[in-house]
Amino acid sequence: MLEDVSSELPVKLIDCYNCFVYGNGQLANRLFRHDGIHPSNYGSSLLVAAINEVVHITKKRMQEQQQQHRQLDQNQRRRTSNGDFKNGHREHRSAKPNFQYGHHGFRNGHRDFRNGYHDFRKGHHDFRNGHHNFFRQHDLRNAHLDTRS
Repeated sequence: MLEDVSSELPVKLIDCYNCFVYGNGQLANRLFRHDGIHPSNYGSSLLVAAINEVVHITKKRMQEQQQQHRQLDQNQRRRTSNGDFKNGHREHRSAKPNFQYGHHGFRNGHRDFRNGYHDFRKGHHDFRNGHHNFFRQHDLRNAHLDTRS
């Protein structure tokens, strides 16, 4: 049916079925979210790659925009000789100007009560309203290992 429509109208048909199904016809579950309908991040990337082969998305233009954004960000945020940041109109003193604390500025990569934040991974959960299992149920980092359907 889709092939008939694409032959009658000026529409390109992009067949992505083989991208989401193994050779034996089984659905590639790791390419979908738990609902089995919506693609996962990796599945979305494969879909965009398949579309890009037929309808060329101007990747070069996107890269130029990202490069301009990086240059703008670097120009707006410069470190002065005394360790202060000049960020637009605001200046604030960095507590640790050498960035020892990693990606988000927290030691060991997570927040805990010592620095005024709560670390949900340490078992401090509110069991009264059923949120004790929230992060384990919604952790998508190992979703591809999950065998549930």
